[in-house]
Amino acid sequence: MILPSSNRPLSDEKRETLDREPRHQIDTDARSTKKRGTWYFGYKGHIGVDIGSKLIRKLTFTPAHEHDSTQTEALVSYDEGSLFGDKAYFDSTHKYSARKYGWYYGVLDKPARGQKLSNKQKKRNRKHSRVPASVEHPFAWMKTKVGLTVMRAKNQARNQLRFLLTCTLWNLSRAAFPGSKIQTNGIGSSMNLAKSHKKRRYRSSKGRWGRSLLRLDAWPTLRTESFGRKIPHKNEIKEQ
Repeated sequence: MILPSSNRPLSDEKRETLDREPRHQIDTDARSTKKRGTWYFGYKGHIGVDIGSKLIRKLTFTPAHEHDSTQTEALVSYDEGSLFGDKAYFDSTHKYSARKYGWYYGVLDKPARGQKLSNKQKKRNRKHSRVPASVEHPFAWMKTKVGLTVMRAKNQARNQLRFLLTCTLWNLSRAAFPGSKIQTNGIGSSMNLAKSHKKRRYRSSKGRWGRSLLRLDAWPTLRTESFGRKIPHKNEIKEQ
């Protein structure tokens, strides 16, 4: 995940000046990278996630200009049965290492420069792309619930500490209700029964808006109860 810095990008001349005369108000550890035609200045957060529980087991925090494939080895715990990731983490060396340790290598294939993927490789990527998508769930939670969108500290160490604490909060949130999660398929996607309440709107016969709550009484039996109430008109209130 790219984490932009609150500072502006630094030119080479400005960076040399700061090396001679450091300033604590300017972040000199952040670097620039280009992704999908857009330039970013900041850092990258990498995580190794257990697919079944979605707990973060390993993490690294680097300047944005470092390639993702350089962090694969640091994210491996060496007790996995399989290894998945997007094509940015592809490396032939890791593929041979997976065979050595007996892992299933599910990292998406990346074509070499000037070449294209075969139909077999494209089919394999479509099949395996669903698994690395589970890593996006912690990142989405960090952005929406915790507000981890901008790195405001002025050095890498403090920004890394914030990223580490945010990952710890994610693991604590996953472990808060251990009995409320059930495994639904082989790739470990889970459904949180404690969060299974869904609200929907309906229109009553009197034209008033009410609310209906879909409640989980005895799984898998679902029951719907109506909690809509008629809102009295202002004329009826005056008559009373």
